[in-house]
Amino acid sequence: METFEVPVEGGTLTVGRQGSGPVVLCAHGITANHTSWQPLADAVGDRVTIVAPDLRGRGASGTLPGPYGMSTHARDLVRV
Repeated sequence: METFEVPVEGGTLTVGRQGSGPVVLCAHGITANHTSWQPLADAVGDRVTIVAPDLRGRGASGTLPGPYGMSTHARDLVRV
């Protein structure tokens, strides 16, 4: 996956992207990061574009400040 950054409150999220079809936004579980979506991205190939951020506090977005939780993650995903 290639990565890019998206500005959010408090800094930037790192986001992985792979594919060239319609966009599918993928949010990982609490202890994961965007790379957990690599097998899916490989399986679907170019039929869709997988867009998978490292959620606030995880992976390359680990230094973003809180608050953490579903409502903050939802706001960040809207920004993506």
